[in-house]
Amino acid sequence: AARVAQLIHWVSPERAARTLLRAAECAREDRAVGRYDLPTILLHGAQDVAVPLAMGQALAALGARAKLQELYTDCHYLTWSHTEACVAAVKELTPA
Repeated sequence: AARVAQLIHWVSPERAARTLLRAAECAREDRAVGRYDLPTILLHGAQDVAVPLAMGQALAALGARAKLQELYTDCHYLTWSHTEACVAAVKELTPA
């Protein structure tokens, strides 16, 4: 409930409603992510209001070669707020 209140405080009620509906769609069993075995780096804002850190941790736990990198931010759009970290993650996974 506190996360929803934060979301509504930061964005319009209409946008918050759309975000919550999308989150409900993602939670459907037929859309669940299963185990995966690909080299993966997940970047996640530790205080992300749109997607709680626990969801990033759960996704990382499904990957045999996944690494979760928590960034100290509440921003959901990390390519805008933490561009350098995103570029470094891509470089780490890209063969030279």
